[in-house]
Amino acid sequence: MKTIQKIAFSLVTVIALAGCSDAVTKVKDAQNTLVTIAGENLTKGSLYAFMKKSTGASTVNSMALKKISEKEVPVNEDMKKKAKETLANYKKLYGDSFASYLKRMNLSEEQYMNNYLVPSQQAQKLSEKYINAHYATIVKKYQPVQATVLSFPTAKDAREALAEIKKGTAVEKAAKAHKASNKFIKQIFTLDSKQIDSLVRNAVQSQDEKMNWTMVRSSDGASFNLIKVHSKDSNTLKNEIIKIFKKDDKITSDSTAYFFKKYQFHVYDKGIYDAMKSDYPQSLVQDAKK
Repeated sequence: MKTIQKIAFSLVTVIALAGCSDAVTKVKDAQNTLVTIAGENLTKGSLYAFMKKSTGASTVNSMALKKISEKEVPVNEDMKKKAKETLANYKKLYGDSFASYLKRMNLSEEQYMNNYLVPSQQAQKLSEKYINAHYATIVKKYQPVQATVLSFPTAKDAREALAEIKKGTAVEKAAKAHKASNKFIKQIFTLDSKQIDSLVRNAVQSQDEKMNWTMVRSSDGASFNLIKVHSKDSNTLKNEIIKIFKKDDKITSDSTAYFFKKYQFHVYDKGIYDAMKSDYPQSLVQDAKK
C-alpha cells in the first residue's frame, strides 16, 4: 500500500496546475496502463484519481510536514535513538501481533522506523521549536500553574486528609487513606486543562504560592477538591511546561499553521483542498487573513 501511495503521489511532480483554487490536477500519460487484472486495465490516471480521493489530503499533509521538518528539524542521532527505543518497546509490548502488522503492511522494521517513528520524533521537535520561539506569548495565553489537586467524595474526607497533611503526613499517603478519586501532585495545569473540573481549574488559576490549602467543590457537586498552588514561575518550570504544551492539541495546531504559513503552503487541486478543509483545516493557511 505504501509503495502504491509513493507511485501515485510521485505523479504530482508532473501535474499541470492552474493558479486558482478550483483547479483539478491531471497526470501526464493518464491512459498508460500500470496493472491488468481480470481483463481490465488500471491506468495511471485512474490510480491517481483513486488515491487522491481516498488518501489525498493525509498524504499531502504528511508530505508537506516532512519537507518542513527536513528544513527546520533535520534528523539527528538523538531522534534515531529514541525511534529505536520506541520500536523496541513496540516489539516487547505487542510481540507477534506487531510483527504480523509489519508483514501485512509490507514493511520491514527499518522501514517502519524511518517512515513513521523518526518523522514522529521530528514532529515533536518541530512543535517544541515553535513553543520555544513563542514561549512568552503562549504562557500568557494559557497561564500554566504548578499545583496539587486532590479530589474526595465528601467534604469530611477532604478535611480529614488535610488535617493529616498539616501534621506532616505525605500528601499521597493522606489522599489514599481518605479515598481520593484523583491525585494530581505537583502537576502543570493550564487554562486548557481538561483533567480537572472547570471550577477547580478556575480556583487553581486564581490562587498563588503564598496561599494555604483550600477546598473547592466541583461544579456538579460530586467531589470536594483540596488545592495547593506551588509555583507560577514559567521560567523555572519551563521544561515541564513545554512537555505539557507539546501535548495540547490547540498549540500543536497553531504550530502547524505557523510553519505551513512560513513555507507558503498552497493547495490548488479542488478535491484535495476540500478534503483538507474538512480534515486538516489548520494546514490550509492560504485562507488565513494576512
